[in-house]
Amino acid sequence: MRTIIFSISAILSCVLVNAQNYEIEFSVNKENATAIYNIKNCTEYDLYLIRTHDANLSAGCHCGINYENKDGHLQYEILCTTDKHITKVMPDETYIYNVNFNWLKDKDIKTINGVFCIIYNTSTEQYIRERIERIINF
Repeated sequence: MRTIIFSISAILSCVLVNAQNYEIEFSVNKENATAIYNIKNCTEYDLYLIRTHDANLSAGCHCGINYENKDGHLQYEILCTTDKHITKVMPDETYIYNVNFNWLKDKDIKTINGVFCIIYNTSTEQYIRERIERIINF
């Protein structure tokens, strides 16, 4: 029984430690036609955001907007979420980036996908890469 309790507490502590590595918020202000990316580095190490390359959308941060054009066809627009290919976020620092989609304001927007691709270091000096996606439906 003791080993089971110890195992469960060890698993929970690993999960909780991993959950504290960063805080992510993604929101959209439809009136201002802005998507807001907000990530806080909660580690003792640098955290990196990787910008997407057009050839490989699964490899980096981007904002995807799915909308219906005037002919009723679904379109998908990909927008960058950082100014650089790699953005360093120092420990306890918060990175905020606003993506403007003003030219799509009059379109019938269906969904906006906020994709975060981050790399961070752990205390074991292992680099972890994570891809997090937030979807907002309209």
